[in-house]
Amino acid sequence: MSWLLTPADWNPRRMLCGGSEILTMFWWCAGLTALACAARAFLYEPYQVEITRYQLEIDDLPDSFQGFTILQLSDLHISGLGSRERRLMEIIAREEVDLILNTGDLISSPRGIPVALQVIRGARSRYGTFFVYGNNEIEELRDLSDIRRPLEELGYQVLVNENRTLNLPHGTVHVIGVDDPKSYRDDLELAVTGLPESGLKILMSHTPETFEKACALGIPITFAGHTHGGQVRFPIIGAIWTDTPRTGIRYSAGRYLRDSRHLIVSRGLGWSLMPMRFLCLPEIVFVTLLKSPPGTSSGSDHRSTFEPERPPLRVSEPESSTSP
Repeated sequence: MSWLLTPADWNPRRMLCGGSEILTMFWWCAGLTALACAARAFLYEPYQVEITRYQLEIDDLPDSFQGFTILQLSDLHISGLGSRERRLMEIIAREEVDLILNTGDLISSPRGIPVALQVIRGARSRYGTFFVYGNNEIEELRDLSDIRRPLEELGYQVLVNENRTLNLPHGTVHVIGVDDPKSYRDDLELAVTGLPESGLKILMSHTPETFEKACALGIPITFAGHTHGGQVRFPIIGAIWTDTPRTGIRYSAGRYLRDSRHLIVSRGLGWSLMPMRFLCLPEIVFVTLLKSPPGTSSGSDHRSTFEPERPPLRVSEPESSTSP
């Protein structure tokens, strides 16, 4: 067998018919690579849980808020109790934070409500837990009180184009929540009505499509989800679809910075359309607030970063009860 190409090897008819040993080897390698990628996308990644931790340097953050911690849960898409959901329960139960922000798509269908409440029940917050609706709640539930009522019984405050003020030992925090932007129900101007200039402002939005308006209003931190990180990402180019028509794919996942305003877009835990993820592990997000050092600014550029705490936390096996 010769591995040197001859003019005959470039004969299109011979190549299409598999006459070239090199071409045959190429197709074998391509097939095995495709099979490995498919196995990772369907059998491995959707059932992982990665912890991502960010440290956000905030301009003019009061000294009392140095080290303030936030847990973001997003796009859990729960329909049953599988190994991934059990792993999530273990993670959130072991760490107490100052605030918990749940940015929507908690369920995949109404039957997931009891399980979802069981999964998030163990999360511990010192000062408050908040929820905003995602498109799944809007689309799947005839009556939003079916999920709002039990969430409030768990201690969640559900924000629908409104805000809540927390007077904490650290100072004042204003938590702002908009209704689902995917369904065009968001109204940020209404949500900030009555807010004073003072105090730390934090915006919750199911999608990142409110971020640029939040920057214009001077809101320093926005938390969003919905995109699933694109769910399928490719080397170099990243996500190719995020279902965010107002902003396109530019806020697909990670941390972004614009005019000293921060955006965190969670990849979430669930999936859409089919149970697959590729180069886009499910995640939960922990954020610690820090004050920008004197004489520095958190900047005015856009950037996206992934900051995993450690390699993905693996579960033992996929389970059919995880969300579709």
